Amino acid sequence: MNARWGKRSAGPTRHVDPDGAIASYLEELRQAEVAGAPTPASALNGLGDAHLDKGDVLSAVDYYRQAAEVYEGEGMHDNAIACCRKILRHAPDDDRVGLMLGRFYAVKGLRSDAVRELDAFADRAVRGGRRKDAIEALREVVRLDPQRPESHERLGRQLVAEGQRDEAEAELGTAMDRYRTRGDGEGIQRVRSEIVSLKRPAPPAGTPPAPQAETEFHAPPPPSPQPAGPPPGPAEPLELEPTLYGEAPAAAAPVAESAPPPPAESEPHDPRPPASGLFPEGAEIAALAARLYAAGQWGEAVAAYRRLAQGDQAGPDEFSAWAESARQAGEASLVLEALAAAARWNLGRGDRVAARRAAEEMLLLDPDSAIATDILERVGTSLPRG
Repeated sequence: MNARWGKRSAGPTRHVDPDGAIASYLEELRQAEVAGAPTPASALNGLGDAHLDKGDVLSAVDYYRQAAEVYEGEGMHDNAIACCRKILRHAPDDDRVGLMLGRFYAVKGLRSDAVRELDAFADRAVRGGRRKDAIEALREVVRLDPQRPESHERLGRQLVAEGQRDEAEAELGTAMDRYRTRGDGEGIQRVRSEIVSLKRPAPPAGTPPAPQAETEFHAPPPPSPQPAGPPPGPAEPLELEPTLYGEAPAAAAPVAESAPPPPAESEPHDPRPPASGLFPEGAEIAALAARLYAAGQWGEAVAAYRRLAQGDQAGPDEFSAWAESARQAGEASLVLEALAAAARWNLGRGDRVAARRAAEEMLLLDPDSAIATDILERVGTSLPRG
């Protein structure tokens, strides 16, 4: 355990009388045990908060972990994730929470977040000599992302070191197939060498295995500079593809001031949007977003709904579809972005109930969300739940 865990964490206290709160929560746990009722996860979570208020981070982390396990058993995975994030915030060197958090993300369908947490946990486990923990995490990774050859290769290498040669050969073979599909000759050659080595007779029993170094996978080097020559002419303007994830393109630079020609009398200019409420460009983007959503192209749908909202052309249905597309894309950051936009939009139009609902969903994913906290403070807590 890291010694700094015992220090008092910064942040607001949750209990004016932490000792009294601890006694109350412990009594709640005792009564549940006497009655044969399920362990109340909220009491465990409260004990974690109360110990944190006392400055006992070690005990707080232990209760947060227990609460996460109980919440997970009850199927309340958002609450379990929130407890794990508390652990990471106050005990970033905790060696166990990464595996739990990765599995909870996986159950929620947040695949990219799950793979990231499990990969990081496996790295720490390898560095700490905990090979079995690394294998457990890497098995989860290849299940979640079976097309990535590096994960199969890493798992195969750890299995070799653990003496599980048959499974290791299968994983390395899968890695070589994936590298072949990618056209990565270096990866194919590297894995082929490992398979050839694996097929050699095993060393006599009792011989310590040779140390296995983790291979680092580097991004390909940048392209070589082009030879000097005359500067290229102006590039042709690129059309905006619907798969772009960036912001909407910036407006063109203003031209010299001149009065626009008056519209022809036969075609009077009407600045009002059509009856649908969408300007022509907004209607096209809305139709594109709906097609992408129906086709299950979640990342592209997120980008389209984001652009629609940036043009102030989104309504409740579009914000709802944006958030759902982000969930299906498996990226917690995208879900938070969509919910934040929906909360602000609802707050701006005076729908405080809908704004609070979006903010509360944000807090389930990120208990530290300043945006959600600010919105909840502005809408108040005495609203009826919609």
